[in-house]
Amino acid sequence: STPSLRLRDAKPRSRFAKALIRLREERFRLDPGAIDSPTQMEADEGTIVSYITYLTATGRPHVVVEVLFDILPELALIDHPAWGGVPIEDRTLPKYMRRTTTLQRAVLLGPRFFSAVISALAKVGRTGLAERTWLLGKKAENASWRRDFVPGGKPWYLPVSAYTSLLQCYALETRRGLPQRIVD
Repeated sequence: STPSLRLRDAKPRSRFAKALIRLREERFRLDPGAIDSPTQMEADEGTIVSYITYLTATGRPHVVVEVLFDILPELALIDHPAWGGVPIEDRTLPKYMRRTTTLQRAVLLGPRFFSAVISALAKVGRTGLAERTWLLGKKAENASWRRDFVPGGKPWYLPVSAYTSLLQCYALETRRGLPQRIVD
């Protein structure tokens, strides 16, 4: 007899194969009350990073660009050539946000957040926003090392992936100016 290539006919050997079989055969039941919950759920740093990474991996990093200033209004504080001669007072920043408060919030967002956002911006080719996010991430990194700047905060570095994403963004920018060579 020839061996079967179908998963359910074979005896599962690994936990992953068993999990796949269970996932296919069992029905998932959701409590209807869970959807209409009166409590509002808050997203933490891990949830936001996971969602940004998911959007980038599934080919939708442009969604991150659309909501970036809602997630990270601190970007308005970063001096960047894209602002031109607009003084910092004229930039749209909520009145309640002071430099110290915004930098403390940026420190709490952490290195994975900045790396994920820079990666998404690099994939879309938004060099200016990626640079602003990078600059804010570096300021937050430096502030994270100041003792008692953020109570309970731990010092951190931007990961190598943030550096790599910014370099990829610059590489994409330079390729735009090069003429296409057609090879027959």
